[in-house]
Amino acid sequence: MAVEWTGRYICAAPSLRTMQQISFAIGHFLEWTMKILPAMGWLPSIAISVLLFVGMVYWLNLQGKYNRKAKQDGTIA
Repeated sequence: MAVEWTGRYICAAPSLRTMQQISFAIGHFLEWTMKILPAMGWLPSIAISVLLFVGMVYWLNLQGKYNRKAKQDGTIA
Protein backbone atom coordinates (compact mmCIF):
# COMPACT_ATOMS: atom_id res chain seq x y z
CA MET A 1 0.00 0.00 0.00
CA ALA A 2 1.61 3.25 -1.12
CA VAL A 3 1.10 6.52 0.73
CA GLU A 4 0.53 9.52 -1.52
CA TRP A 5 1.97 12.92 -0.67
CA THR A 6 -0.77 15.54 -0.48
CA GLY A 7 1.54 18.46 0.28
CA ARG A 8 -0.15 19.23 3.60
CA TYR A 9 1.27 19.18 7.08
CA ILE A 10 -0.49 18.55 10.37
CA CYS A 11 -0.04 22.17 11.39
CA ALA A 12 1.10 25.29 9.57
CA ALA A 13 4.77 26.18 9.76
CA PRO A 14 5.61 29.37 11.67
CA SER A 15 6.28 32.39 9.55
CA LEU A 16 9.96 33.02 8.91
CA ARG A 17 9.16 36.72 8.94
CA THR A 18 8.11 36.47 12.60
CA MET A 19 11.30 34.63 13.53
CA GLN A 20 13.35 37.26 11.69
CA GLN A 21 11.58 40.06 13.56
CA ILE A 22 12.30 38.38 16.90
CA SER A 23 15.96 37.85 16.01
CA PHE A 24 16.40 41.43 14.84
CA ALA A 25 14.66 42.77 17.98
CA ILE A 26 17.05 40.81 20.21
CA GLY A 27 20.01 42.01 18.14
CA HIS A 28 18.94 45.66 18.33
CA PHE A 29 18.40 45.39 22.09
CA LEU A 30 21.87 43.87 22.62
CA GLU A 31 23.47 46.53 20.42
CA TRP A 32 21.70 49.26 22.39
CA THR A 33 22.83 47.84 25.75
CA MET A 34 26.43 47.45 24.57
CA LYS A 35 26.63 51.17 23.74
CA ILE A 36 26.69 51.83 27.51
CA LEU A 37 29.96 49.91 28.05
CA PRO A 38 32.42 52.47 26.59
CA ALA A 39 30.97 55.17 28.85
CA MET A 40 31.53 52.96 31.90
CA GLY A 41 35.25 52.61 31.22
CA TRP A 42 37.02 50.05 33.41
CA LEU A 43 34.15 49.67 35.90
CA PRO A 44 32.70 46.43 34.42
CA SER A 45 36.13 44.76 34.30
CA ILE A 46 36.96 45.77 37.86
CA ALA A 47 33.52 44.73 39.15
CA ILE A 48 33.76 41.29 37.53
CA SER A 49 37.31 40.80 38.85
CA VAL A 50 36.27 41.73 42.40
CA LEU A 51 33.23 39.43 42.20
CA LEU A 52 35.41 36.53 41.03
CA PHE A 53 37.94 37.14 43.81
CA VAL A 54 35.26 37.31 46.52
CA GLY A 55 33.64 34.16 45.14
CA MET A 56 36.97 32.33 45.16
CA VAL A 57 37.67 33.32 48.79
CA TYR A 58 34.15 32.19 49.80
CA TRP A 59 34.51 28.88 47.95
CA LEU A 60 37.94 28.15 49.45
CA ASN A 61 36.61 28.97 52.92
CA LEU A 62 33.77 26.47 52.47
CA GLN A 63 36.17 23.87 51.09
CA GLY A 64 38.37 24.29 54.17
CA LYS A 65 35.36 23.70 56.42
CA TYR A 66 34.40 20.57 54.47
CA ASN A 67 37.97 19.23 54.63
CA ARG A 68 38.18 19.81 58.40
CA LYS A 69 34.82 18.06 58.93
CA ALA A 70 35.85 15.15 56.69
CA LYS A 71 39.17 14.78 58.55
CA GLN A 72 37.25 14.79 61.85
CA ASP A 73 34.80 12.13 60.61
CA GLY A 74 37.59 10.07 59.01
CA THR A 75 35.99 10.26 55.57
CA ILE A 76 38.67 12.28 53.80
CA ALA A 77 40.28 10.52 50.85
